[in-house]
Amino acid sequence: MTGELTKPLHSLNWEDTPAVEAATSKVLTTLADDGDLLRRLVHQVLQDEHLSRLSEHYDILDKVILHDDPAGWRLRLHVFLPGYYDRPHNHR
Repeated sequence: MTGELTKPLHSLNWEDTPAVEAATSKVLTTLADDGDLLRRLVHQVLQDEHLSRLSEHYDILDKVILHDDPAGWRLRLHVFLPGYYDRPHNHR
């Protein structure tokens, strides 16, 4: 399900920070603008033992792995309890 969404990330040079920011920003914007897609990805995690096992629970948030790429990067959603927040961001 994440194939088309993450396709531009497959050929990225992860050392090229501007290219990484541009490509990952597009993915974040797509997910922010398409609630149905985000909801489907979260439901997919519930049915995927591998993604479920990688996801983490903490006192103030859940870290849900939406995609675990064989190239070594992950698309992760942070779900905060009310009163806590963070901004969309990426990591090298």
